[in-house]
Amino acid sequence: MEKRNIIILLMIPCVFILFWLGDIAKCEILTNLHSNEFKIHSEFVMDSDMIKVLNYSKTTAKVYYFTPKEGGIVFKYTKINNLWDEGEEIACWSSSGTADDVIWPYAYHSVEGKGLIIFISFLLLIFIIILLCLLLKHRQT
Repeated sequence: MEKRNIIILLMIPCVFILFWLGDIAKCEILTNLHSNEFKIHSEFVMDSDMIKVLNYSKTTAKVYYFTPKEGGIVFKYTKINNLWDEGEEIACWSSSGTADDVIWPYAYHSVEGKGLIIFISFLLLIFIIILLCLLLKHRQT
């Protein structure tokens, strides 16, 4: 395998990590700009430890509420007459086991998400080690 191909293959995990970090940065920016608009809407929201704005436009928003004791919920809001109307509610995961979904990019909040991240990280680590071994072998020849 050529050195250039090995380096290109090494870039694949880096692209994935950059994509994930980019999504987290986007959510953090949206949260800093707009989270105050969504803090008082339901009892679950009042008890939540964390609010993250996943998507935001002039007419719609998707907000993730998280508390370690209860779980995570995503609310889809629609703006009607300059007021946010709480629409669809999606239970991402629950400590009682009634929901077990993973929310991107905050997959590490749920047990399933942690397992998924550990599994993907393990695969990426093996992939990187194999490619580095190939690169070192190619360098010696």
